[in-house]
Amino acid sequence: MARPSTMFTMQSLDGGTVIEIPNPDKDSGVNLIETLVNSGRNANAVVVAQKIGRDQDKTEMRWNYLPKEDWEKMIRFWDQNFFFLFTYYSRVTGTKISRKFYIGDRTDKPFDVDAQGIPTAYVECAANVVDTGEGT
Repeated sequence: MARPSTMFTMQSLDGGTVIEIPNPDKDSGVNLIETLVNSGRNANAVVVAQKIGRDQDKTEMRWNYLPKEDWEKMIRFWDQNFFFLFTYYSRVTGTKISRKFYIGDRTDKPFDVDAQGIPTAYVECAANVVDTGEGT
């Protein structure tokens, strides 16, 4: 049975390629909301701070097992599209939004290697996608 692909999509910036990302494992899909701050202390040692820009998101996705086609399709997309539009559910807006993201680290382990030494699947797959801060 194929894994559902309802949580995330990514699209090349030229509007061409769209990839539906397989839903990550239930203990994955971690979202980090980062608030950038310019801060310091004044002469009275009181913190003076100002938020810089808007909050930015980072999503960490993990899959215990993915078929070769699913994982390699994402790897090839990221190889050709360091920056891309990422569509995800925003906890802040309460809706799905699309923002410009970039790809971070990716890891995997080959699994079920065929007679030619080519994996037919992968285990312990992981990828991080990071908000660029552009847009609203």
